[in-house]
Amino acid sequence: MKGYVGDYYEWLHREIASEFGQTIPLTYNRGLHDTGLYGELAEYFNGVMGETPAEANTPENLYFAIHQDNNIRLNLATSSTLVDDSPLYNKRHIASVYALGGHPIVPYDVYIGPGKPRFYGDHNEFGPYYNLVREKAGLFDGHGILDVYIDHYQNTMGVIQQQEKLSGVSSRRNVMAVLKKNDSSSRVLHVVNWQVSRANMENGSHYFTFWIDKSLIPFNPTQVTIYRPNRPDIVAPVYEDTNNRWKVTISGVDVWAVAKFQ
Repeated sequence: MKGYVGDYYEWLHREIASEFGQTIPLTYNRGLHDTGLYGELAEYFNGVMGETPAEANTPENLYFAIHQDNNIRLNLATSSTLVDDSPLYNKRHIASVYALGGHPIVPYDVYIGPGKPRFYGDHNEFGPYYNLVREKAGLFDGHGILDVYIDHYQNTMGVIQQQEKLSGVSSRRNVMAVLKKNDSSSRVLHVVNWQVSRANMENGSHYFTFWIDKSLIPFNPTQVTIYRPNRPDIVAPVYEDTNNRWKVTISGVDVWAVAKFQ
C-alpha cells in the first residue's frame, strides 16, 4: 500500500511545486498511527498535526509522542491541540508542547467530544502564553534538546531522564524540565508545573531546583533570567556544585517558566 500512497504524495509535491514555483510544507494527521503507515509515510511530509486526548495530556505522554517519536524517530515538526475545555490543562499542554520543540495550536473552536459545545479559549487566559513566544522569539530558536527531566505522579515508570545529566528536586512533585540548546553559546531551561491542584497552581509560589552537568553548558553562567507568562521577569543566581554541576532554582512558577542562562 505504501507504494501507491507514496507515489501519490510524490506526484502531489511535484504538482504543488509546478503550480506555485516553490515547495509547500505538507503535514499529516496523527491518526495514521492506527494504520501502520505512520512511520513509512513520514518521508513525504514536513510535519505532523493532531489532537491530544484529555487522558493523554501528561508530560510523559507528550514527551514520547512529540520528542521521541516525531522529533527524533521521524524528524517531523509537531502541531497539537488539546481535546479539553479546561484552561489550566490547556496551559500545561501549550507550555509542554513548546518546551519539547512543537507548535501548540491556539485553543479556539476546538472539538471536545460528541454532543458537546466547541471550546473557544479566552484571550485573557491564553494570550500571555503566545505573547511570551512572540515577544521572546529568540528563546525559541533552535530545537536541540540536551536533556529532559520529568517527575509526574501518574507515571508508573518513575522519573524520566533522557541523559541523566539534568536532575531536580521540587517543592512538590510533578514537573517537566527541558534543557535546550538555543544556539552555540546559549542554553534555555523550560520548566512546566504539573501540580494537581488548581489552587496551588495559581498562587505562583512553586519553586523547582535543578542540577545540570557542566558538560551541557559550555560556559560559566552566573545567573538566569526567568520569563513567565503575564508575570514580570526575574533574575536568579546560578551556583557551582561540588559534583561538577550547576545548581539553579526557578521560582514563582505557576504553570510555565523559561530561564535563559547568562
